[in-house]
Amino acid sequence: MGNYDIDNTFSSDISLTLSSLASEIWEENQKGKEGRDPRGKYQDCELETIRQTLSNTSKNSGLIQRIQNIGLNLWPLDGADDREKYDALKILKLFYRIEHPVSLAGSKKKRGINIVRVLRHPRQSNLHIRYENGVEKNASIVNAFDCLYNRIRLQVNGAEEYEAEINRIDLEWRQLNDSLIRVIYQPEFISASHEKMPGLLTAAHQLSELVEKAVDYKAFVDNSEGIMQTTFLVLIRYRVLAQIADTIDLGVIPGISSIEYDSRLAISFLQFYKLNH
Repeated sequence: MGNYDIDNTFSSDISLTLSSLASEIWEENQKGKEGRDPRGKYQDCELETIRQTLSNTSKNSGLIQRIQNIGLNLWPLDGADDREKYDALKILKLFYRIEHPVSLAGSKKKRGINIVRVLRHPRQSNLHIRYENGVEKNASIVNAFDCLYNRIRLQVNGAEEYEAEINRIDLEWRQLNDSLIRVIYQPEFISASHEKMPGLLTAAHQLSELVEKAVDYKAFVDNSEGIMQTTFLVLIRYRVLAQIADTIDLGVIPGISSIEYDSRLAISFLQFYKLNH
């Protein structure tokens, strides 16, 4: 087991640097190659490639920078204790290995999954394997998400409570949405919609502004709950949104796109949990 494997436990003699993580990844990659070069002829070049893959601030294209786009600030963890920094490095390695798996020498090369891109676009099809003419079409994506979710889940104390609370909030939102739709589509409302629509548009705009002021997404992802817990909540958020992303009818909410609505819904889930847990 590597020092930065997700199931490993903290030890004070483990270096907490990106360079050490890159070195461990490089060593693992060599084990998957035929004819390992003992003199490390290409080691410096390969190590630099790994470091740039982990973090590239100049092009904003490193794994750390890409993960920030889904609400996770993995590195650096300013002011964090050593255990938090260690957890961040373990999470980073797990993401890296899903995107860049090791293939054993002589075996078929494994294909990586761009899991960060998957997490930026919630879809039901990324949660459940579908078949076309008896052939699996999306198993690699589903398996990649399941791997990430389940391995992080095992590291979080009280994971079941997190899931239960988020699912409860999800149910309340769905029931509220159903109630609004029932009201909107009442015959008497439809017949008078030309009279009521200006007022509804004004209310929708005011509610939109209220949500933006009341819910500060950056404030939530400050890792105050711990980086492992924060990562798990982001993954729960994805799973809940993916379940509804392909089915929710947003046409009844003028001026709000599906992505914008999904983001606000997710933010309110997590903010509500933080304030009430």
